[in-house]
Amino acid sequence: MRCVGVLAGALALAGCATVVRGTHQPFSIQSTPGGAQVWLSSGESCTTPCTLELPRANGFQVRVSLAGYLTQTVPVASRGSVGAVAVLGNGVVGGLVGLGTDVDSGAMRSLSPNPLKVRLEPAGTKPPAGAP
Repeated sequence: MRCVGVLAGALALAGCATVVRGTHQPFSIQSTPGGAQVWLSSGESCTTPCTLELPRANGFQVRVSLAGYLTQTVPVASRGSVGAVAVLGNGVVGGLVGLGTDVDSGAMRSLSPNPLKVRLEPAGTKPPAGAP
């Protein structure tokens, strides 16, 4: 019985979305053609196709580059996205403390778009600025 009390106390101090969803999520980047270099404004890098484990709480910029193609920079947003289980859990167990934990940790958010799909254009295919 003592364990149940300790468990209930621990759950009351932690947000349910934080427990159920976690503060990080897999974020996938795909490019056509593949093999492009990717740099995130948050410091991570990889070669497409790739999947990184990233914090849900903050948006960032993604720069995708491949020799012979135009470099693209794409914004990724952190948007509110919480499941019914997490909200119900806060209502039953976590209360305002749990809700505050979820908001603070970013667990109630998701990165969007995910997966990020980038179609690279060959260099030299765009008309010059101001051309008819």
